[in-house]
Amino acid sequence: MPILAAIAAMILLVAGTPSQLTGIQLAAAVDITDMPGTITDQWSTTGGAEGIDKVIDNTPYRKYFTYSGAGWIQFEAATTAVVTSYSVTSANDSPDRNPRNWVFEASATGSSWDPLDTQSNQTFITGFHKNTYSFSNTNSYRYYRLRVTAVNGSPNMQIGEWQIFGTTTATTPAPAAPTGLTATPAADQIQLTWTDNTRWETAYRLERSTNGTTWSTTYLLPGSTTKFHNIKLPSSTHYYYRLRAEGVAGNSGYATADTTTLSAIPGTPWTETWHSPNETLTRYYYDTNIAVYRDPGLASTDLTWVKDYAKQIWEYVQANYGDLSGQRLFEVLHDGGGSGGFALSQFDSNTLFRDVNDMSGGGWGNSDLNEDVISHEMNHTVEFTAFGVNGSPAYGIWGDSKWAEIFQYDCYVGTGRTTDATRWKNAKLLTSDNFPVANTYWFRDWFYPIYQNYGGKLALNKFFQLLSQNFHKFDGVYARDLNWGEFVHFWSGAAGVNLKPLATTAFGGWPADWQAQFVQAQADYPAVTYTP
Repeated sequence: MPILAAIAAMILLVAGTPSQLTGIQLAAAVDITDMPGTITDQWSTTGGAEGIDKVIDNTPYRKYFTYSGAGWIQFEAATTAVVTSYSVTSANDSPDRNPRNWVFEASATGSSWDPLDTQSNQTFITGFHKNTYSFSNTNSYRYYRLRVTAVNGSPNMQIGEWQIFGTTTATTPAPAAPTGLTATPAADQIQLTWTDNTRWETAYRLERSTNGTTWSTTYLLPGSTTKFHNIKLPSSTHYYYRLRAEGVAGNSGYATADTTTLSAIPGTPWTETWHSPNETLTRYYYDTNIAVYRDPGLASTDLTWVKDYAKQIWEYVQANYGDLSGQRLFEVLHDGGGSGGFALSQFDSNTLFRDVNDMSGGGWGNSDLNEDVISHEMNHTVEFTAFGVNGSPAYGIWGDSKWAEIFQYDCYVGTGRTTDATRWKNAKLLTSDNFPVANTYWFRDWFYPIYQNYGGKLALNKFFQLLSQNFHKFDGVYARDLNWGEFVHFWSGAAGVNLKPLATTAFGGWPADWQAQFVQAQADYPAVTYTP
């Protein structure tokens, strides 16, 4: 059996089939694109947020994009190398833009090309999925091309990362220092941004001080990072920061910045920057956990019930969800017909880096509808800011919002609002939706069973905790959406049990692509565990 296994491994190497494990040959090799050289493409997409340089910047979270569904990308190394494998990593979205057919070729001169590997009908199960291809080669080259002849149907092409592995005498240079370090303060956080000037760093080291000499707090950030929100800081406090790039060949010099967090007292008036036309708001109430603002149309309206109700629900949320304690919520109330709203988060400069629920309530009388609007918008604050990460990778699956239904039910139960909890549960048990298939009962068949059987609010909160600890993030933002297999995998981790049978019943079946995604999710996120 060991002999047969060895023969099979040799066949894989020669045939060039995708493999995440490339054996002894690849383990001894280095990434040639980490060495000095020049990256170009057929369409001259230099510069910009999605230029050709992003395809070798050592992170799949910044991608190369071109408005052509075919074409070549080329790396000219400063020193020759003997290459034996390469990898292609998919980008964050639009799988129809992924390369499908290509030739990997090399040249000693840049004029005549030797095909080293040809692939067709290639697939990538998820965004940021790496396929590695190995082949036999003993020749030395300086030029390498991935000549893509077809993508998966789009008129455009994108690639998250391209790596080339081989042996070379070249070495990785020391990283260049970041520039433009800027510190933007809020009452309880400081947003830091900078320019990443190198592809040779393995990490960024950000250090903080209150006196500019003793650097007592350190954050080690992934390479290619360009933004960091330093949250939950005390107000009216001066902070100094220094930042350097670190790499295998040494560390860069420091970039520095300093600023003072703002006053903890919410100002009045407050002019919106997120509406059109913008209105000037007046502060109605505030404490350490909540602030209520109203527009001119509500100037004489008694909003005592709103303040008391929102305060009760939000303090329950702070105690039970997303490590949100100490995170003040701004409730912005507008006059006008109808009830509804939207949420903006502490990562949004338009709100001065405040969590905002902006709502209209038809005069804001005390009604079930207005209560439900308030609790509904709080669900977005949880999903978009839980555990200090910006974004909601499940939003594309549960929309606006099936998760909110179980969240609101728990808020009513947890705050002793028995009548509201019963009213809400009875209504949602009868509510069906047309996604992912017709007659899907999200509350009845998915969320309520999880809530009842696998830990209640603890399971709901753990889902967000597992995402923050394990799912793709870049610059403090979730880097892409969950697929269905990942969605069920993370909820299984939150529940502590494999929820595939429950998902099969709740969502009208278990398609083959979900199964492939589910298996891949188990491999990609092994720290998310549950019983079979």
